Amino acid sequence: MMKLILISGLALLSFASCKKKQSCKCTTRISAQYYYPYNTETVEELPKYCSKKKAKQICDNTAIQVQANARMIIGDSWEVDTECVIKDY
Repeated sequence: MMKLILISGLALLSFASCKKKQSCKCTTRISAQYYYPYNTETVEELPKYCSKKKAKQICDNTAIQVQANARMIIGDSWEVDTECVIKDY
């Protein structure tokens, strides 16, 4: 009986430690010659039970999409750089 309680307690702790809040923070810099650069940040919350590998894939895809959206809105004459990182909290 004691083993069962100990094993279930350890399992509960391992599941509790896997539940993390993560977000993907993207910084987009828009610039052109003779203009001051414009920086903007976007934060997207990631699913709670998301592996590190899956979180990186989501964040990389978000960077690609944010950059494509910015280019579509402002055109090709401006330079657009987007960088995304995973934040744990």
